[in-house]
Amino acid sequence: MKLKEFLEKYPWSNWGINPAKERIVENLWVFPVDVSREEMWPYIADTSRTNSLLGLPEMEFQEQEGKLLGRTKYAGILHVWEEVPWQWRKPEELISVRLYSKGLGKMVRGIFYLEEAGEKKTNIHIYFGWVTAGLFGSLFLKIGTGRMRSGFEKVIRQYESEIKQKASATQFQETRIEKPVIELEDKARTIVDATRKLWDKQGISSEISESLVRIVTRWDDTDLYRLRPIALSKLLGVDSKQLLRALLYGCQSGLFNLTWDVICPHCRGVREEKGSLMKLDARGSCDVCQIDFDATGEDSLEITFHVNPSVRNVKKQFFCSAEPARKPHIILQDRLNPGEEKALNLPLSEGRYRARLQGSQSFFWMETAQSETNSRFRWEVGDTPAQSVRLACEPVVELKNSDQKPHTFVVDMTERDNEVLRPGDLFQLPEYRHMFPDEKLPDDLKIDVGVQTILFTDIVGSSRLYKELGDTGAFRRVRDHFAAIGQLIEDSNGAVIKTVGDAVFAVFGNQVDAFEAALALRAEFAKSTAPVAIRISLHTGPCLAVNLDTGIDYFGNTVNLSAKLQALAGAGQIAFTG
Repeated sequence: MKLKEFLEKYPWSNWGINPAKERIVENLWVFPVDVSREEMWPYIADTSRTNSLLGLPEMEFQEQEGKLLGRTKYAGILHVWEEVPWQWRKPEELISVRLYSKGLGKMVRGIFYLEEAGEKKTNIHIYFGWVTAGLFGSLFLKIGTGRMRSGFEKVIRQYESEIKQKASATQFQETRIEKPVIELEDKARTIVDATRKLWDKQGISSEISESLVRIVTRWDDTDLYRLRPIALSKLLGVDSKQLLRALLYGCQSGLFNLTWDVICPHCRGVREEKGSLMKLDARGSCDVCQIDFDATGEDSLEITFHVNPSVRNVKKQFFCSAEPARKPHIILQDRLNPGEEKALNLPLSEGRYRARLQGSQSFFWMETAQSETNSRFRWEVGDTPAQSVRLACEPVVELKNSDQKPHTFVVDMTERDNEVLRPGDLFQLPEYRHMFPDEKLPDDLKIDVGVQTILFTDIVGSSRLYKELGDTGAFRRVRDHFAAIGQLIEDSNGAVIKTVGDAVFAVFGNQVDAFEAALALRAEFAKSTAPVAIRISLHTGPCLAVNLDTGIDYFGNTVNLSAKLQALAGAGQIAFTG
């Protein structure tokens, strides 16, 4: 596609610009690659990585009243701008716009258009158009942007090579941007060395420990700022629970910090980072999406890890502001001016998608299926369907903004992010409870920890035990039985919430682990050497985490029913629900 044809597809008038009245500098480069659009899209969408590989200067961002303001120095000249919310449609186009208050230009738009050119063939169009601030800016930008072509070609070829390697290899590890090894100061080196020793003492594999040290000393700030344990374990090809243990021990040694991140339900961006449970609030807000939301839901909180500033000063990254790489669940985000309309082919496979206007809490469902024949749908501002719309796969959606102000149309997937470490996942880990015994929720806050399996044990015949052995002898038996139960529960990936009298209250993230623990407990306390006889009960269901005297406690009907099942079990028996 030539520049003239490209400008017909993306006219300046969409942004209120008359090219005849402005000084415009623009470039269009086309790079053919032998990979599909779907394969290339995740790389194109990750513009932070691309910018780092291009060697562009670091940018500083700050959110103010729902706007993302950026600044950087380019060739010694300060540039300050407002980042307009990006537009994209997977896997075809990505559009970013910046409005400058200082610098060589008044506005710049960057467009990445992926044109299908055959099976496993794509033409990548990369366009930059500047509305310059004057003659000097025009001359300077012509020289500067013209030199960028070779840099982009090098990066695109690297991406193409990575995609082909991934397709041909049985095991392929996605790469991250790495810097030369950072020379740590004495204090930081001492912390790293002490952490290595702690990891070795706690049985953390050398593969995990050396990978984490490499990450801390080599990764770029973009990738390093926010470490997500489950995603990181997949990247490294290691066990997620062992990696999480290593990160927690790293917090104990001062290598990492743990934060509770409040997540916007729409853009899934991080709205706040809380260093403690006590700092959590019941409500959250996202200025970018223009919504308030419940911050106590199961998907409203994510636990992540950060390098301690004493070891390395990693600059804060902003996740809700722009690029689609940070919002992979969003298929379409398109801003239409008043009166504007367009028809788009959406790459929706069979499934259920949420359609909404940015800033609105209301939405409707798009349900797509191969069996449906309706392949076209009109979506107009002010005329939102009440419930759901059934469509064929890959439908054409006609968008129309009939309002007097701009609106952004959004279509996204609502499936849960399986790479999120949620509160319930952390609370059931014994190491967390041992290392963070003072962590508590605010007294008036309850957070949803999702579906959990609750296990109770209780001593059978405790009254007779105390009568026969006396208080001292019975206490020793009860104490020994608590220790044995606690170890077996931890060995089965569970955690003891608390003990109540002679009873033990424990939690598991899944039913399999809980039943294995119950069977192991029954076998252990059936032995002739067992200090006491016990009964066991199990029930699975949704739970809330609350703060009680013992710290983090679980509450709700699931807990109550599991406790009541005890009455149905005798010595050596397990009572459970189906």
